[in-house]
Amino acid sequence: MRISSEEDAWRYLERYLETGDATRPLFENWPTMSIIIRGEDYLGSITASQMDAFLEFQKTLNRAYAAISRGHFDGRYLSDEEEEELVLRTEVREGSSIFETDLSPFVKALSMVVSTASPTEVIVAAVLIPLVLTSPIVVKSFFEGRARELELKNQRALIDALASRNAEETEQGKTYQKVLRKLSRKFPALEGMVPQLRRAQLTLLTSLQDADTAQINGVTISRDEILDLSQRRPKKSRRPHDLREEMVITSMQKKENIYSLGLASEHKAVIAKLYADQFSAFKIGRLIHAFQHSTAVNFVVRITRTDQSTLKGVVHDFTVPQRGRQLTRPKE
Repeated sequence: MRISSEEDAWRYLERYLETGDATRPLFENWPTMSIIIRGEDYLGSITASQMDAFLEFQKTLNRAYAAISRGHFDGRYLSDEEEEELVLRTEVREGSSIFETDLSPFVKALSMVVSTASPTEVIVAAVLIPLVLTSPIVVKSFFEGRARELELKNQRALIDALASRNAEETEQGKTYQKVLRKLSRKFPALEGMVPQLRRAQLTLLTSLQDADTAQINGVTISRDEILDLSQRRPKKSRRPHDLREEMVITSMQKKENIYSLGLASEHKAVIAKLYADQFSAFKIGRLIHAFQHSTAVNFVVRITRTDQSTLKGVVHDFTVPQRGRQLTRPKE
């Protein structure tokens, strides 16, 4: 099958859900991330903050590739040759400022990953992941979630303006969720991928604050809406509460007997402390093994506050399922 547009990509995923099969597609002029910025200072130029945002996209895509090819959401697992293959190209054209980023190096490299365990799912992931960054319905969903997350006073108006959906987009949103859930069973590290991609989108959104308007993959947003959605207001939870959720460990650091864990599910990002003396050495070993193999863990975290868009708290308990595979050490 030839994929040369977003419509082709959605049809491919719908057929995968219907049949469970997926042949390697031929990618042709897709996917492209398109951003149009209008403003006094935007005449075929790019700012330093926008360049940083594009670099964050590159890093996030590298980590997504590693999640599929290595089973770990960590770009350090990639070889120098793989990193070179994944380098994106961004063209800046005049007429306001028009950025077009060719994502085909990512999809072509990922679709060629050799996986004896899950060859079909690898190919499908090569089609799904770019949609997280380029599909209007996914961008709209991100804006809607961001408005709710910040508890903006004009939340309802923002959601109505930015997140309206026609019947086709509603079906695309359902397809996206079904495929993501199905792939996550084979690649648990994908659970931590979506929050990372959304943070990359937020970095991009923040970099556009001095623009009059911006159009991100066909979704138009005004300066006031950009300022509202990109604000960073630390908030404290009204009262501590327990979060019980299956999450992937995206980072782990230890200082004395305290572990600092980065946790992520599809809809949440959590930073949690874990006091090693409250758990057996065997259980801590299982947790480290789960981190190394990107295995999802069932956590009970006492949430004490919300800082920006991240929950913070303390791990009260966790259960590690019996799954995972051995990985090589990442590059330092």
